[in-house]
Order: sequence, then C-alpha cells, then structure tokens
Amino acid sequence: MDPVTIFGLAVTLAEFLTRLNATLEGYLRRLDQRRRALSTLQALRDECGSTETMAHAISDSVLRISGQEWSSRERDKLVNVLGFNVQELQRLVEALGRSVERIFNSHRNIQLLQDEVVRQEDFLKGRRREIRKKRDLIDSAINALLLHQSVENGIALQKIASDLQLGVTAARGDEAKSRELMGEIEGAKRPDVIRRLLETGANPNFLAIDSLSGKYPMAVSPLSCAMRDLPGCHETVGILLDNGALPDLVVGDEPPPLWKAFERGDVELATRLLDAGADVNYPFLSMKGSGRSLLGTTIVDVAPEGDDLAADEKRLELIRLALEYGANTEARAPGDGNTPMRDAVEARRDAVAVIDLLAAKNALVDVPSTRDGLTPLMRAAELGDQAVTRALTAMGAQPNIVVVPGGPTAATIAAQAGHRHLLEDFAGFDSE
Repeated sequence: MDPVTIFGLAVTLAEFLTRLNATLEGYLRRLDQRRRALSTLQALRDECGSTETMAHAISDSVLRISGQEWSSRERDKLVNVLGFNVQELQRLVEALGRSVERIFNSHRNIQLLQDEVVRQEDFLKGRRREIRKKRDLIDSAINALLLHQSVENGIALQKIASDLQLGVTAARGDEAKSRELMGEIEGAKRPDVIRRLLETGANPNFLAIDSLSGKYPMAVSPLSCAMRDLPGCHETVGILLDNGALPDLVVGDEPPPLWKAFERGDVELATRLLDAGADVNYPFLSMKGSGRSLLGTTIVDVAPEGDDLAADEKRLELIRLALEYGANTEARAPGDGNTPMRDAVEARRDAVAVIDLLAAKNALVDVPSTRDGLTPLMRAAELGDQAVTRALTAMGAQPNIVVVPGGPTAATIAAQAGHRHLLEDFAGFDSE
C-alpha cells in the first residue's frame, strides 16, 4: 500500500472519530444521572479521543515517510503493515460507532438508556480494548519506520518487525499457515491450534478453493468454512472474529455468515457476528426469498428448528435482533416490491407481533406493493384478518383513503370480499 493511500485512510479515520467523539460527548451529557453508565461512556470517549489524536499523528508521520528517498524490503513490509492496521482500526471504530448508535437509538427513555449502557458494559469495554490494541500496533509500526532513518542497515529494523510480528505475514497472511488453518477448521477444530496459527501469521481472511462442497469449485474463507459446522462452530467463529476475520467476506453463491446464522435460527451466533460488524442489510440474491433483505427473508421464509412455539419465538427474536442492528424497514423485495410490513401481513405468522416490532422502529405503514398496488392494510382487509387490520390502523393506516389514483380503499376491498366484521371497525374512520 502506498503512503498516499495510507494518508487518505488516516484523514478519513480522523474525520470519523471527530464525529464519533462529538456524538459520545452528547450522549455523556444525557447519562450524567447514572455513574456506572457515565463511567463506561467516559472511557469510550477518552479512547476515541486518543485514537483521534493518533489518526492525525499517522497523517503527519506518513508525510514524513513519503518524503524519504530510501527504500528497503523491511521498510516496505512495515509500510504495508501500517496500511493494513489503519484499515483494521477504521473497521473497529466504525463498528463501535454502529453499536453506540444502536444502543442510543433503541432507548429514548433515559432510565432504559442507562440500563442498556450498563448491560452492554462488558461488550463496550471489549471494543475499547480492541481499539487500544490496534492503536498500540500502529504506534509501534510508525516508530519502527521513523527509526529506520538512523539505522545504517536493515538488521535492526528486521528485528523490530520480527519482535512486533509485523512482517509481511501479518498484512497478507502466511500462505502455508493459512492453509493449515483451513485444514484445522475443516478437521479437528482445536481452539488452541487455531489461536496459535492466527497468532503466528495465518490470514483469517484467506480464500481457498473448495472443490468438494458442491457442483462447482468455490472460494471459501476460514469463517465461511467454520459456519458449515452449525451449531457447533461458536468457539471457532469467535476466535476468527477476534483475530480480524471479516464477517461479510463471501465469494460467489456462498451465503454470508450472518444469513446462515439467521437461517438456522442461531440468535447467539447472529449477535456475535453483528457485534463484529456484520452488515444486517448485506444483500444476498441467491438465497430463497426472491432477493429480499435479511429482514424480509426472516419474516417470510425463516423457520428455525424446534417445536412450533419455540420456532416462532426464535423467529421473532431474530426479527427483533435485525431491527436492533439497523435493518432497513423500507427495503423492497425485487420480485414483488413488498416491504417488510407487507411481508408480515402476507406471511400470517405472528403477524401482529411482527407489525408491533416494525412499528417500534417507525416503519411506514401505507406503502403499496409494486406488484399489486395494495398496502399492508388493503391486503389484510382482503384476507379478512381483523387482528392485523386493527394493529395496522392503530399504527395510523387509513382504511378509507385511495393510495393509487383510481384504485380501491381497504374498506371497499373488505366490502367486496364480504368481510362485514372489518367494515364495522372501519366505520369510525374519516374518508379522504
């Protein structure tokens, strides 16, 4: 990676941390009534402040490094390592930003907000430790690069790189160890061996060709390989994520790890992936659901294992989890143009409970499908589902308005279908 690219990364990182720091300052003012919550946020703010200072220092150091005429194999290794770790630090602070945003957007009541910060204390401390560790590695790499100016040969610098484990294997991964890592994950899955391989240079994002998994050869990462062992992969997945595995790294038709966790109804694993930065809105068109989002697919198609009651409870928990981590409530399915709200009506599985979850996230209620032009309320009226029509009207859906010019209202649809019990409910609404 060239110095100009690293300089751009550092500037972007500094700007992001400035915004995150300002956000944390605002949140701190709202949490001064709860000492423990306040302490947690203060520690995060201080860490972000120190990391912001480092981001500016990276920019200054890279300018000094790029102005030097010398070059060596060890120096180039450390430049690559510096760029790699700046990218990783960017990923960590962005994941922290999403986590902080989710916590504060999910709880408007100050008391509930304080309780949530305390509940998430261990998780937030873990994020802070990860950022501090990455910052220390970057600081060591910068110091080693600047030290090269006073070193007559590459021996001292090579020792620094070796001591810090910041050689080319840290940035790109040692291929032999990476292949050994894949073999261990496919075979014995010994946690101590997996940790040792990652600590000594195996790349957690190594891509290997797997010719045994299906009709065609495909590229798989250690994480996607580990996810094939559901539900017995939790420890392996945790180790990989802790060592920098990218949770959304997929190639070809391989489902993203988060989609696999949702499909199997594994709430614990899904939460672990989301906490590591998995994108809840990451698209995956090859899975069932007509190209729906993960939220829409969970509403329509996901059927976790277990008896009916346990499966339904787990499905609702997955929907709640997706919404907590920022799932788009207005994402339309490419096939029928349904939003998650319309999917909830169509699926007819715990529809009222799903509608309530969507309503808590301010999902729009009167959005018509692009396929048939019917809103969720119109479709519920067509089905004659009184519990659902009452839930939707309680959210503000209007039964006597025309959504599409020249089209029907929910009330006229109910009348044509002979659902008199709905007409009695709709009679109290004004027509517009």
